[in-house]
Order: sequence, then C-alpha cells, then structure tokens
Amino acid sequence: MRSETERRLPRQAFHGSCTGCLAEFEEHMKRAGFADLTVRISRGSARHFLVWLETDGTETEAVDDVVMRRFRDHDCRCRPLEGRGGRYKRLPERSHGVMSGVAHFVHFLEQTGRTAHPGEVDLRRRLLTDFLEQRAAQGHTSNMLYSYRAAVSHFLAWLHHSRIPIGAVTSDVVDRFFKHDCLCLGQFGNLSKASASSDYGYALKRFTKFLVERGVVPDVFEAPGRPLCSKLGAFHHWLRRHRGVGERTIREHDRAVCTLVADLGNDPRQYNATSVREVLLCQSRKTSRANARRLASSMRMYLRFLVSNGDCPPSLVDAVPGFAGWRLSTLPRYILTDDVERVIASCDLDTAIGVRDRAILLLLARLALRAADIVHLRLGDIDWSNARLHVCGKSKQSAGLPLPQEVGDALLEYIEKARPRVDEGRVFMCVRAPYRPFATSGSITSIVSQALARAGVHSANGQGAHLLRHSAATGLLRSGASLEIIGALLRHRSPQTTAIYAKVDASMLQQVAQPWIGDLR
Repeated sequence: MRSETERRLPRQAFHGSCTGCLAEFEEHMKRAGFADLTVRISRGSARHFLVWLETDGTETEAVDDVVMRRFRDHDCRCRPLEGRGGRYKRLPERSHGVMSGVAHFVHFLEQTGRTAHPGEVDLRRRLLTDFLEQRAAQGHTSNMLYSYRAAVSHFLAWLHHSRIPIGAVTSDVVDRFFKHDCLCLGQFGNLSKASASSDYGYALKRFTKFLVERGVVPDVFEAPGRPLCSKLGAFHHWLRRHRGVGERTIREHDRAVCTLVADLGNDPRQYNATSVREVLLCQSRKTSRANARRLASSMRMYLRFLVSNGDCPPSLVDAVPGFAGWRLSTLPRYILTDDVERVIASCDLDTAIGVRDRAILLLLARLALRAADIVHLRLGDIDWSNARLHVCGKSKQSAGLPLPQEVGDALLEYIEKARPRVDEGRVFMCVRAPYRPFATSGSITSIVSQALARAGVHSANGQGAHLLRHSAATGLLRSGASLEIIGALLRHRSPQTTAIYAKVDASMLQQVAQPWIGDLR
C-alpha cells in the first residue's frame, strides 16, 4: 500500500481537477435553466460521485449504467475533498434525488467528451421521430402515440446509458431492458409491472419491427420456424401442386417424414413392407395414439409420392399399418339454437368491433364456415348481385354458398360503417391501428370465445369457431334437413364425414332403436 505522503499529492492534484470540473458542471446546469437549489444538490451529488470514482479506481471515461448502480449501492468510505475530515453519509434507500444529480453529471461528462458513449444521439432521435410519424400515418390515436413515445424513449435512453449501439439490439437486449434497475435520466415510468406482454412490450415489439424494416438491425426478433428438410423438396412441391396441401400441413408432413426417413434410410428402393411397419411401430411406442395415426398418414402420403415417381411399388402403400381409431365414436361439439342466438346478440352494435364480430358470428352460425374461411375471405368473393359467397376451403376446393339476407346485411353494415378504409382485399381486419388482416385462425377463435363469455354460454364441448359450425349442422338436422343438404353446406367430400351428425337427433334414434332383449332391471 502507498504511504500517506504518496497518497496526499495525487489527492491534491485530483482535488484541483475536480474543482474545475464541478465549477464547469455548475455553469452548465445554470445555462440549462435549472433552479439554484437543483444546481446545488446536483453539484453535491457530482462531488461525491467523483470522490467515489477516485476511491474505486474507475476512470470517468468508463462511466456507464453499471458504474452508476455500483455507486448507488456502495458501502460509503469516501472522504470529502475539502479535507474537513469525516466521511460522506451512506446513501439512503430512497436516493432518487442524489442519483438524479449523478445522472445529470454523467450527461454533462458525455457532452464534454469526458465519458465515452455510442455517439448516436441524433440517430436515435431521428428513428424515434420517423417511427412516431409512421404510427400516426397508420391511424393511431394521440393516446397511443404518447404511449409509444414514452416506451421507446425509455428504451433508447437505457441503450445510451448502457453503452449499447442501436445496431446491436437483439431480443436478449430487449429482455435485459425489462429487467433493468432503472437509473435512466428522464421522467420514465416504473418498470416493475412492465413486461413483454404489457403496453411497453407491445410498443417495443412494434419499434423493433420498425428497426428491422429500416435495416438498422437484423431480423432476430421473430422466432424462426423450423426450416423444411432440403432433401424432401420434391415431396413438398408434389404436395403443393398435386395434392393442394397448405403450408401448415406440409410442415406437419415434413416433420413426420423426416423422423421416419431417418430410420428407413434415404434409398426408397430398399424399402419393404417389413421395414415400413417396424419403423412405424417403433415410433408409435414413443408417442400418443393420435400422433401415431398422424405418422402413419404422413408415411402413406410419402409412399404415394414415391410411387408417382416410380421409386417404389404401389403395393408398399398398403403396408402402412392402421392404428386403432373408431369412426363416429364421438359426438359433434355444439350448443343449442337459443344459445347461438344469445351469442350473436351479445355484440355491441354501437362499436366497430361489435359490428365486425356480429358479421363473423353470423357467417359461422348460418353458413357453417371454418375459421380459416373467414380469415381468407376477400371482398371479391361476395357476389352481391346473385346473393352468393365464394369460399375456398380445404385443399383449395372452391365452393359457392347462398348468402342469406341477415348475413348479407351484417356484412354490408360492417364494410360500410366499421371496416377501415385501407387498400386491402381481405374482408375482415383489425379495427385498431395498424389496420391489417387477421394473421391466423386463432383470431376468429378468440372472437367466438369472447362472445360465449359475454352471452354467459358455458360449453364443455369447446370454445372455438368449430363449435358454431357444428351447432349449425346440428340445428339443420333437428329442423328436418337431410344429411345430403348438411354435407353440401359443410362442403364435405364424403357422406361418411357428415354421418356423425345423425347421432345427435335423439328423438329419431329412439324411433329406430330396438328393444333390449335382456331382462329389465
């Protein structure tokens, strides 16, 4: 350790440099228009901070958010510069006033070049302005713009204090922001209740996507989906072109076939009935019955593809074993007609959301559409002159359905009064900015679930959009419609698929039921 004489001279030099720096900081605060009391408190906080930096051995060039937090939490042994003896008092738990003065001092050190920082102040300010202008152009309200400004400004301030360049932002950096112990300079809200699912999280998600669109950061925020197997590219093309399969189903087949081919081998000419059955049976022992049936279905599809290319004999398709599953063993999920009407009537027609949701519920309840049908429905699919609706369902099979007066009126009211005025071909969209079509069928399921809750309809058979589809078919059957008519409405390609609804008409079943031949008990 250095002797007292060795320590005294450096401290005297340090005293002189600090005095000059603090005087300059005081003038800086006065020019910025701060009150005399604030200037005096900030000067005292800055003096203590400088003494602690000297005691800790930290250079002013290295000051950042971590250093400020260490200062706030340090067990004070600092000696005042004036040589009056004694020590500084330990910082109280509520040291906001002291740390505010330190934050102003650090800002002064940055402006005078004494502390290193990313030097992106103008870039951050410009990005924030452009982002808010983009949000405003998309129709966001002034309250939403205020929320966006508050969240993004806080995030940019934290990046600056943490010395993180804007181009280095990743999903991990955003997670660190939500967990940071805030010492940011500015009037920012408490992050104790903020999370990725809060208003802060929503605003930052939109801002990070904006940064990706501008090319400021790479697209690292969207979790990349599992890439399709490159070796099965021809299989994927065959599914799209010859089977009309959607991308989601292609991914399911790809995942299953990759697992099976890993055990079967890459040479289809070596496949035989024994190897196919052994691999499927081995994989089925590791999973559920439902997944085992999906594996078998994917295997059959892949073998059909190989047969079409002449890579294996057609008889190999029949070698795929069937897994236990009893058709028509379950009842369709449905609710009673009165409950359906209560669900539709629960929509508030004084709001744009209520007008939109009522049109969606009527399409589900009257025409038995699937959720995906509604998501992909386009304005051009509505034939107003002939009162028909063109729907492209599973396997890209197009069908025309009659458009009832009630449903047509609801659609027209939505399009004329509630639908955002944007250049978009799809019918149903979000009613709050940014105006965009529904991304997935899950949005329709949420609308149905919320309507069921509003109407007080409790269903143990599910809460999704298919509940209304099944209810429409069940209601038609009970009103005397034939299975052929129901199958045409549901767009079933096989009568066996529609046959499940025959089990819900208990009165008709009682007429054909045979008496029990055993003893009555």
